[in-house]
Amino acid sequence: MTNPSFYHLLDEQNQKTLEDIIRNVAIGVFTSTGETFFHSLVKCLAQTLNMDFAFVGEVKDPAQQHVETIAVYRDGQPAGNFEYDLPYTPCETVFGKKLCCYPKGVQELFPRDKGLVRFGIESYVGAPLFDSQGQALGLLVVMRRRPLRAPELVTNVLKIFAARAATELERRRKEASLEAHARAQTALFNLSADLSTTLSEKEICRRAVHGLQETLGYAHLGLFLLDEETGDRVMQASRGWPDAPKDWRIPPGHGVSERAVLTGEPAYTPDVRQASAYVPGLGSGAEFDVPLKVDDEVMGVLMVESKEPNAFTENDFALLTAAANVIALALKRAREVQAVQKAEARYHSLFDGVPVGLYRTTPDGQILEANQSLVEMLAYPDRKTLLRANPIAWYVNPEDRLHWQQLMAQQKVVRNFETQLRRQDGEIIWVRDTARAVCNEGGEIHYYEGSLEDITAHKRLEAQYLQAQKMEAVGRLTAGIAHDFNNLLTVINSYAFMIRRQLPATNPLHEMAEQILLSGQRAADLVGQLLAFSRKQTANPVTLNPNDIILQMDGLLRRVLGEDVRLATHLASDLWPVKADPNQLEQVIVNLAVNARDAMPGGGRLILETSNLPMDEAHLARHLDASPGDYVVLSVTDTGTGMSPEVMEHIFEPFFTTKEVGQGSGLGLSTVYGIVQQNGGFLSVYSEVGQGSTFKIYLPRAQETTTHPLPTPQPRTDLPTGEETILLVEDDDMVRELIQSVLEPLGYTVLLAAGKEEALNVARRHPAPIHLLLTDVVMPDGSGTALAEILHAQRPDLKILFISGYSWTILEQQKRQLPPFAFLQKPFAPLQLARKVREVLDG
Repeated sequence: MTNPSFYHLLDEQNQKTLEDIIRNVAIGVFTSTGETFFHSLVKCLAQTLNMDFAFVGEVKDPAQQHVETIAVYRDGQPAGNFEYDLPYTPCETVFGKKLCCYPKGVQELFPRDKGLVRFGIESYVGAPLFDSQGQALGLLVVMRRRPLRAPELVTNVLKIFAARAATELERRRKEASLEAHARAQTALFNLSADLSTTLSEKEICRRAVHGLQETLGYAHLGLFLLDEETGDRVMQASRGWPDAPKDWRIPPGHGVSERAVLTGEPAYTPDVRQASAYVPGLGSGAEFDVPLKVDDEVMGVLMVESKEPNAFTENDFALLTAAANVIALALKRAREVQAVQKAEARYHSLFDGVPVGLYRTTPDGQILEANQSLVEMLAYPDRKTLLRANPIAWYVNPEDRLHWQQLMAQQKVVRNFETQLRRQDGEIIWVRDTARAVCNEGGEIHYYEGSLEDITAHKRLEAQYLQAQKMEAVGRLTAGIAHDFNNLLTVINSYAFMIRRQLPATNPLHEMAEQILLSGQRAADLVGQLLAFSRKQTANPVTLNPNDIILQMDGLLRRVLGEDVRLATHLASDLWPVKADPNQLEQVIVNLAVNARDAMPGGGRLILETSNLPMDEAHLARHLDASPGDYVVLSVTDTGTGMSPEVMEHIFEPFFTTKEVGQGSGLGLSTVYGIVQQNGGFLSVYSEVGQGSTFKIYLPRAQETTTHPLPTPQPRTDLPTGEETILLVEDDDMVRELIQSVLEPLGYTVLLAAGKEEALNVARRHPAPIHLLLTDVVMPDGSGTALAEILHAQRPDLKILFISGYSWTILEQQKRQLPPFAFLQKPFAPLQLARKVREVLDG
């Protein structure tokens, strides 16, 4: 409201002086400071000078020509602050210049000032505010809806209080600057403390952005790190961008922040909308970008945006640059720590992942370091327990340790030193040690470091390989001898059979012939065992269940074992089938049973077990001859005297025996070995002196699931006869004559030849049919197989029967190229020969 007495007093010049007015205003603001002062000032000025409007305005950035009011009094009461731009307003003539007074018609003078029109302002008085250094701070303004009647008085009052307002505004700014500086220092201190611990890059960025935004209140903050491959700036953390994608990527050539990345210097953009690299939607105010840089390496950029253009001050620039340096150092440290951790991880991965034991020990036996492979190799529960152990006590042979130390003292390095160590669980293993001595400056050995490789499996396989080579060599020798013996036994046994057949039982010569025949048969059995060992024995494999063999042999085994040995069987109900010769499998079981019986002279137990076993890597590593797949296991365990390691090295060798002279041929286990090998299997033996022995036979699982019935003995009959023509080819004269003497009395026509070429000539000179080719396989002038191919091509109806002192395996590789044939292994009896010939001719 207007004070009617005011102008009355002015008209009476002496009734109220300028001093009185100043005194009244001064009293109203005397005790006030800060915001209260400004609000009291505009109120007192408006009431005392009878003005409709009074306000104090501040221009924070003179270059922006923008006013923000601090205190406003309008129409008799305080009003809210507002902002406006200086251009085309009466304030433009005041700010930073001089006091201006427009007693009336101010709207006509400034027609583009919409505020004057909206509030109906007629008169205006404004005073500029300067700091102590003469820098423009703002302005003090009073306005009235009617013309001024005493403009000189108003301008004098305003001029006086403008100085007081300027002083207070300067003090206010200094306080604000000090507070901002304190906040900035606090923010930097807190940021440094928060990032001083070891953190991930992502966590550093998150904490930095959160701390800066919470403490300093910037509108939008984002931390971006460079993608080394693409050059993209990838956002790691942000505040104030709720719609920003989780992994916001700004590619090269986009966004104003790229300038800071390329130059390595802070970049200020007063209005991002005016920038050429502006990306729509990425802000609308000012942007300050500070590179995250250490030692000329730019790792990323700190992006800070305001809501309005031209919003950043020098203090902001200094603060954000310092903050970016703190963040960059933290990121650099994090990357260095990460690099160290990765290197350590690679080292530990290599150290613990390498499949050999690594160690570091002192000369007196203290273990300084060991990897996980060594822990497992030596069967310790953990690394801590191993480090407390004394490696000197590991050596089975202490002399090996002394020898190792002597080599190390002389050479400072030991390579491929093989020795035996005793694991914590008592198991003895072979190792290969390679190590070096690390010396101090005085040349004394400080510690050893090296590697231990477990070569136990290698040693085992090496022994198996050497044994297999030895057995193979003996087998080849045995097979050659057996072939020659078979020819001789064929003649001896056949003639003995024929003599005995032609003599009456009362004739003394009949008994002599019987003894010759029995001796010859025993000799043939020995040769058969030699052939079994050398895997040259004739076999007729069929798909069968080993349980059936064991059950069928129950009575026989009990008779063989005698009353003092108890027989027990544990047979798997779901046992897989195998493909093997049933007669050979019976021979294996009998031989093992006899061997077990002889190892239990005072009686004991014999246990037969069967089981299924899928062959895994652990089993394969222990058996040189094993192949991956499923196996059936036949175990024969006795409670006998057991065997020493020295005996076990030779048990499968022909004629090796620990029995007294005359109590064994030494061919029992060698026969087992050969039969198992011939049937595609392998075996293992475990034995301890005084604890008994276990033999395990591993036979491959048969693909065919249908088992064949076991053969039953055939009743003896007379020699079958015939009238066909047979071409007999045999290089051994005695065998040839024997076969002729057997077949011709049976009605056959026998054409004789001593070799391949003679046989071809005989066949050429014989135009009549030849029904059967009966030929030896191995002959001096050519093989029987080549002869069979030629003659069968000439005579397609020709039947073929091979005979040999070797087994049928001699023909196995040529089976596909040969015409259909049969095989009879020497030695054979006349009855066997006659039956086989008749069988082939009738087939």
